[in-house]
Amino acid sequence: MGDFNIDRQGDPLWQAFTSTGLAAPEELNSVPRTVFATSGKPETDKFYDQIAWFRNASGVPKLSMTHRAAGYVDFLPYVYTEQDFSKQSISHRVSDHYPLWVEFSLV
Repeated sequence: MGDFNIDRQGDPLWQAFTSTGLAAPEELNSVPRTVFATSGKPETDKFYDQIAWFRNASGVPKLSMTHRAAGYVDFLPYVYTEQDFSKQSISHRVSDHYPLWVEFSLV
């Protein structure tokens, strides 16, 4: 997991990332990654941050846990609520990347 500076799916960095057997949950393909993502079109924006795990040659995850859900946390409504900061101003004070999350079942 981390910031891989992947511009978008299909670009050379995405190809390098996935060619190792890493796969991200499908749910993360449709969430915005930064506060500057185009509303309603997160798939056209950057795929910088990833949470992924290795799969075997058949595509089966090499995890002992089952992936259940994934998403992001929109923190903008909760930070600097007393000020009238723009997204740009907030991005200079807090990361402009939304935190991603993945939920796993342990049983």
